Amino acid sequence: MAPTKTDISPWKWVAMTKPEEVTIEEVYLSYRLQGPGVPKCSFRCLRNCRKNPYCLWGLGEKAWILCGTEDNSDEDNNPEFRKEDSFVGIINLGTTCYVNALLQLWFHNPIIRPAILSWRPSYVTEEGKYQPLCLMGHLQAMFARMKVSKRSAIDPTTLIEYLNLNTGEQQDAQEFAKLFMSVLSTLAQEDNVSKELNRAFEGTSMFEMECKACHSKYGTEEKFTELDLCVKDVKDTTASFLKLFTEEELSGDNQYLCPSCCGKTDAIRRFQLLNLPPVLNIQLLRFIYDKDSRRKKKVSTPYYFPEILDMKHYVQCNSSKTIDDRQYVYQLTGYLVHNGISASSGHYVAHIRDIRTGAWLIFNDEAVSEQKSSAKSKIEEDFTSKSEKTGEYKSTGAYMLVYTHRSLSTSPPADPEIPSYLKQLIMDEDSLFESEFKTTKTERDLKAQYFEERKNCIDKLYNLLVPEKQPVTGSTDKDIQVSDVALASKALDKESSYKKVKGKENQDTNLGRKNKEKSKDFKLSSSQLAVNKAKVYEDCYTIDLMDFIPCTWMLSWLSPKTETVPFLSTQDIRCIHEKLLLPLGLTSSVYKAIPSDVADILYAKYGEDSSRLSGTDALCLQCVETQCRIQRTINDLDFHAKQVHELSNACLKNYDRYRKCTDTVIYTDTFWEDKYWVSKNSLRKWKGWARSSILPESLDSENTLSQEHVRQLFNDDIKCFHGNLSLDESLRRPVCIETWSILDKYFPQCFTASAQGSPPCKVCEDMKAQNVSVVMENKRFAEKIKDALSDLVRNKNRPNPGSPGVFYFISEEFVRRIASFL
Repeated sequence: MAPTKTDISPWKWVAMTKPEEVTIEEVYLSYRLQGPGVPKCSFRCLRNCRKNPYCLWGLGEKAWILCGTEDNSDEDNNPEFRKEDSFVGIINLGTTCYVNALLQLWFHNPIIRPAILSWRPSYVTEEGKYQPLCLMGHLQAMFARMKVSKRSAIDPTTLIEYLNLNTGEQQDAQEFAKLFMSVLSTLAQEDNVSKELNRAFEGTSMFEMECKACHSKYGTEEKFTELDLCVKDVKDTTASFLKLFTEEELSGDNQYLCPSCCGKTDAIRRFQLLNLPPVLNIQLLRFIYDKDSRRKKKVSTPYYFPEILDMKHYVQCNSSKTIDDRQYVYQLTGYLVHNGISASSGHYVAHIRDIRTGAWLIFNDEAVSEQKSSAKSKIEEDFTSKSEKTGEYKSTGAYMLVYTHRSLSTSPPADPEIPSYLKQLIMDEDSLFESEFKTTKTERDLKAQYFEERKNCIDKLYNLLVPEKQPVTGSTDKDIQVSDVALASKALDKESSYKKVKGKENQDTNLGRKNKEKSKDFKLSSSQLAVNKAKVYEDCYTIDLMDFIPCTWMLSWLSPKTETVPFLSTQDIRCIHEKLLLPLGLTSSVYKAIPSDVADILYAKYGEDSSRLSGTDALCLQCVETQCRIQRTINDLDFHAKQVHELSNACLKNYDRYRKCTDTVIYTDTFWEDKYWVSKNSLRKWKGWARSSILPESLDSENTLSQEHVRQLFNDDIKCFHGNLSLDESLRRPVCIETWSILDKYFPQCFTASAQGSPPCKVCEDMKAQNVSVVMENKRFAEKIKDALSDLVRNKNRPNPGSPGVFYFISEEFVRRIASFL
């Protein structure tokens, strides 16, 4: 059973105190400064006690008190610049990890990279500034940046924008790879680049058809750039290749139309590989279409693939030629991994073998790291060595394998020289980046200095804001002495050195996140541990020695994202009498109470003493008296609402018995005495209307009507246009005089209708009788013309204009009105 919540309402005293009898104790209670309205706070709160003006935890102070000094030693390493003889990453623009993985794979290909770098545009001059204008140009510039740029991570924005890819939506990586290579080959057909690209990826295959009747064989050779291997229900590449080369029987409705037999016959269909490219791309069909859900699903079963792949048994060789075993030996040089459970989401990572050293590298967007056994668990990759020369990989996420011919993987060709126009483009970009980096580094140094000064200031002041319950004397870290105030004031003065240099530059939005990450590595000092102890303000300070500060200003002052602390003003927490605002109808306090000696320091730096709200003089007695009067009226309203509910229900039961009584003459004399008619709608809503008429509009957030209009609403719907009782009895019900006396107090100007002295409106009754006679006359008239005009209304038996006789034309609108009348 959940514990019962204690009633800590600060307005319980109004039931026993009249507005003119309010004392300073009731004022303290109303402002939640003393008594049960102040929640007990241990000052170890994970969140701020919003209704407690004394609770100063959970406002953002942990970003300063729990953090240590920033360590800038890593900045000398300049992680934004690439190290000598290292590879670069590619910046993820949102969901472009699939593009980054493919770009890394193509860049490290020993045939594709030289081919792309050797391409020359027709629209560039050596003297002019170069900007790529086509897909090949953007890809070449990207490869050149990845090769010689000084940056550790390359920005692919220009290439992504040219491809018109949505950076917020993840595409199908396999379809994108096929489409991109197809477009690239088409655009480069006019020069030697297309030959190199085709030579790198294109192989020859054939689907052979063998007729079972005449045993004739037919087939057409086709070019392929990749092989699709099934992953579902198979465990390794050997089983996938066996499934790919399995012969298919064509019979029944799938019979083959044999040219030799001149008819459909049973046949055998088989797949053959005739020639293999130097770079063999293998697509693992991990994403398959599910007919039940009508969407792609990922096959996450473990799959084994070898480091050395021998394709000799899978290629259809000419028996007259001598077969060299080394001709079909391929080495794994890269594979792409999809981490995720869905085909429409997840993350793509490239694992690529460095041909120069043989080491495996992980390209995870901007991050480039060496693949080690300790890192394999993080990427869900297991490596099992079979021998010194061969091995097998096991993966649940690999979807693309790249095997390179052994001759290329051991001795790749040299890259061509970067053209001068690309060198100049990259030099200009690196120069601009270095200039921005120096400016950013200066800003970081200034921010770090400002951060440290501000941290010292807040650390000192917060020890004063949350004092000990019983301060001790001596020289321990727990002491709160005047020297602490002087040190805090001195730390505040140091902030101006930063502000003069920084000016109006942008704030460092990552400061808060860095502080949060670093805060885990630091422990509290003895003075900071003292802050976490249970303390109660009123044991150390009286309210006359407190100042009231806007909670919004405290949040801004303690926020690490605030670069310039705003002006300290109390205008937002003042009432109409220029005193401290009463916390009415609020889920949190708009002010916090702090010691006046700390407020002296804050106002000296951030505000003016003329705007201070200090001590008992800041509390508004007029607002408390007004609210006391309103609260007492509301309490009376709740009591009256309960009475009205009970009395009206009792009267309604008597009214039902009266309508069922057979001796109506005797019952009428006794029932209608001292009864009044009340609108049913008004009886349901009268409490809300009465509350709206009592509360000021500034305190009643639900009141959208003026108080005068609310008073006129009551009983208005049972009054006719002539100011008398309406004829519609369904809108009203009788109530006793006790109920009416209560309602009349809240709505004295409403329409009053006595059950005995207010008969229904005579004018409305005469109009109703007249309307009845008109209706009867219309019915008789309709009966007369119904037979005569029935064909006209139903559009039947209409005369033919060509027949003899006289005809008349009338409008269709008239016919529609006649039909509506009938």
